[in-house]
Amino acid sequence: AFNSRPRSTPKILDLLSNNINLRGDGDAMANLLAKPNCSLERLIMIRNDFLLDENSALRIIDSLVRNDKLQEFWLGTHDHLSAYVFDCLYDLVCDTRSIEASIFHSNHTLFHFGEAASDFGDIHFNLELNRNPNKAIVAYVKVIRVHFAFDFDFDLFKIMKPSVLVGALAFLNRAFVAYESEKNARRDLNWRAENNS
Repeated sequence: AFNSRPRSTPKILDLLSNNINLRGDGDAMANLLAKPNCSLERLIMIRNDFLLDENSALRIIDSLVRNDKLQEFWLGTHDHLSAYVFDCLYDLVCDTRSIEASIFHSNHTLFHFGEAASDFGDIHFNLELNRNPNKAIVAYVKVIRVHFAFDFDFDLFKIMKPSVLVGALAFLNRAFVAYESEKNARRDLNWRAENNS
């Protein structure tokens, strides 16, 4: 009998040193990563990245907005890419347009995107944060860091309906608890690393 169910992709795709030209294959790679049934968790393209141009990088980043499976994208170094590409990568892992966008439109799964991303503090922090398997905590911490770390207009709470206000305050309580828990865990990890060296 004909099986009409979509086939899933493998979890690991190792294309190391295959001389893949993403200038020609960027759309194909982006389309693969954007498919709902794409199950790739690790994509290795080291020693192909010298052919990665900016437009291909942007298409691939855009495709990952809809991808909640890919955890590691190994590109090696890509210092030739512009700051705009890394701005788009930051927006991918932490959409700052609104609290709702930070929760529902950020990628909370990807934790490795080439070596150069580690040079950008905020991107590196959010990629590392995405390692946490509890994605609710990941979302909460991003919301607190982006929307409540600096000046915040608390007058917004004054215009909320009581039923909405109760939900908002409950969310903030969970978010602050998650943020403090994540901060303490990182402090403990750094302390252990310093004392074991």
